[in-house]
Amino acid sequence: MRLAKNFTLIAMLAVCTFSCTNAGDGERREYDIPKPLCKIDVDPSLYGPLFPPGESVDVTDYNDDIGGGHLSATGECIVDVDGARAIYIEIRAADSSLHSGVDFYLLNYLDRRGDVGTYTLHDARQVADRPRETWVWPDFAATSLLCASSSVDFPAIIVSVRLDWVGSEDYSEQLQDFIGPFADEQLRRIGERACTPA
Repeated sequence: MRLAKNFTLIAMLAVCTFSCTNAGDGERREYDIPKPLCKIDVDPSLYGPLFPPGESVDVTDYNDDIGGGHLSATGECIVDVDGARAIYIEIRAADSSLHSGVDFYLLNYLDRRGDVGTYTLHDARQVADRPRETWVWPDFAATSLLCASSSVDFPAIIVSVRLDWVGSEDYSEQLQDFIGPFADEQLRRIGERACTPA
């Protein structure tokens, strides 16, 4: 009886070891999470969950330093994992053409990017209202940060994050956790001359 129990336990461990090793082969992250992320210094635990499994990571930073520690109000952060696009972050200063009579810029922003149809507000969940309107989808998040004043006449700064690797998985919670702190730090680095937060 005892011999049979030991045999059963050994067989179960062997099956688990085989299946766990095979299941985990393509699901490990073998690279270090970059810190900071494109000149934006936020807690890596907020954006670590957005990074897919893989062996290597390459970050292309188009967040221009304009002097005095300030960043341009327009920029991109592109993350490739194993040579494939994984994360795309865009920062864009809104202009008066994106203003539709109310303090709402995201739909116009999506339309200008060509994302309306792919990302509609009907499929999204609003997680914050004015002055920092934020919407999340399973693989995309966008926030509109209103400017109370701007020496260059920016009514808002829009930050968006798109995950190009998740397929049908829902990463809306992880995107929600990340986009607020990232956008706040981005706005701080842009500086109050370009956009004093509302």
